[in-house]
Amino acid sequence: MVLTDVVDYQSLPRVVDEVKAAVGDTGLNLLVNNAGILEKSATQESNVPLENLEPQIFRSVLETNTIAPLMLIKALLPLLRTAAAAGGPAGPSRAMVVNISSILGSMGTYKERPGIYAYRASKAAINMVTKTLAESSEVEGMLSVAVHPGWVSTDMGTAAAPLTKAVCM
Repeated sequence: MVLTDVVDYQSLPRVVDEVKAAVGDTGLNLLVNNAGILEKSATQESNVPLENLEPQIFRSVLETNTIAPLMLIKALLPLLRTAAAAGGPAGPSRAMVVNISSILGSMGTYKERPGIYAYRASKAAINMVTKTLAESSEVEGMLSVAVHPGWVSTDMGTAAAPLTKAVCM
């Protein structure tokens, strides 16, 4: 596992080097993009009302939840391509990208938590990134999926969430 601040794009060459050292000539079989933030107002409210939503808050959430995962995929693309070329069925035995998403990014009629504009938009965008990767011929044999792990008790998910991190691992 390689940990990094996903919005520190200057660190991507280091990340690629660390991953390459770990996987060797076989390439990268599994990339899990799990970074995510929820917008916070100046008072640390997690649901910023529309009238209080600032562009920099929206940009920060979109940067972390959508743009950074895509840039990480781009940086690791040569290693994903190497693994995907190994043959066999598409999936984790070859190359797989898992983007952690949320039901809040669904374009459906999920009405349990209205608002949360930046987070919901960023998760809808990562869903489209995932779908576009899945349909792309840029990495033949690579599987790309978005996963909603449920509402998990984390710093972001709060203690009120019904799932614990241990259950999800």
